[in-house]
Amino acid sequence: MVGGGDAVRIFFSISGFYMALILNEKYKDTGLFYSNRALRLYPAYLVTLLACIAWFWVVWTYTGKRPPPYWVPEALAAMPIWVRAMLSLSDWTMIGLDVPLMLHWVNQHVVLLPINGGTEPPDGFWMGRILWISHGWSIGMEIWFYILAPFVVRRGWLVQSVLATASILLMWEMTSDRPLATFFFPANLCFFLGGSLLYRFYRSSLFRPVSKPVAWGVLSCVSTTLLLVGYAPNWAAAPLLCCLTLSFPYLFEAFKKSRLDTFVGNLSYPIYLLHMLVIAVMAAVVHNESGIIVAVITTVLAVGMVRYIEEPLDRFRQRRAQARSLAQLF
Repeated sequence: MVGGGDAVRIFFSISGFYMALILNEKYKDTGLFYSNRALRLYPAYLVTLLACIAWFWVVWTYTGKRPPPYWVPEALAAMPIWVRAMLSLSDWTMIGLDVPLMLHWVNQHVVLLPINGGTEPPDGFWMGRILWISHGWSIGMEIWFYILAPFVVRRGWLVQSVLATASILLMWEMTSDRPLATFFFPANLCFFLGGSLLYRFYRSSLFRPVSKPVAWGVLSCVSTTLLLVGYAPNWAAAPLLCCLTLSFPYLFEAFKKSRLDTFVGNLSYPIYLLHMLVIAVMAAVVHNESGIIVAVITTVLAVGMVRYIEEPLDRFRQRRAQARSLAQLF
């Protein structure tokens, strides 16, 4: 319903709200927060990464041809070891997955993404295409926020507002170089902090929960707003999205105990991880990239991932958090 960039920024704000909530109300131990975040994100990512690598070798084995992009091995061979190590570290740890998307490999050198809209120069290529899960750049940005969050989201309105304002000004300054601003974490910090400030509002005396019928009305307005954003002129899109984010505290309070809401929310991460792999397999095997078919297959796989990977790990994470809380009481 909206462009991928806007959808990601909406998610960053949701993440800021939720991380502020759990860091202020659940995780007093920063180390436990970090380790539980890793347990939440990494197992599903690792399964997807191994599936991508397996698919690459299956295609190569059965077709006798190296899968695209064909130039990757030669390009990697020409790079210094520190560049290969950086790419490998990002692939296998998720840390810094956003960084290669700001870079090009040109004339045997790493250079920042040029200002010309992100098109590849004739004598180089975009390094984001080398990553196994290149759309994982938003996970990389999430991880920078997780590292910073314990030291920011517990602070007051003033500190967070100042940091958010600085981030907005930086993003505004970088608008002439939109591709670089898109993948530069400090320019996107304002979206996370916007969500965190909404949490502050949620826990303030100014917040008043709404009734369930009103909440459903708000949800209908949010859906309509999402539809309008796709057709709105550029000057109107940002205000519409800002209005949408103001609904977070009310929707969270109204639906936080909904099992359906939790189920759908839990599906979002594996769907995000798996959809590009499903598209690649569909294109190669049946030469069909129908959005509906891809969505159905991806959702079925996501349900399996939630059932057999994420739910057992989530129970383990919750037990760890509860045990730590009890230990702190005594």
